[in-house]
Amino acid sequence: MSDTPTLPVGVLLLADEHAPYGLRGVGEAPTLSSTPAVLSAIRVATGPALTKTPVRPEHLTGT
Repeated sequence: MSDTPTLPVGVLLLADEHAPYGLRGVGEAPTLSSTPAVLSAIRVATGPALTKTPVRPEHLTGT
């Protein structure tokens, strides 16, 4: 968590006309760093640089 950059958050007092009940999401920001963290862990463990998901066995073996 200490490596996650600061994400600016702004409070909007206007309802989202395209969302149910006018609500806006606020819980998505913590999930943004999980995929890069998993790819980094796989790279450290196996060696190949990974640039896309999902990671498949052939991405790790080069076949």
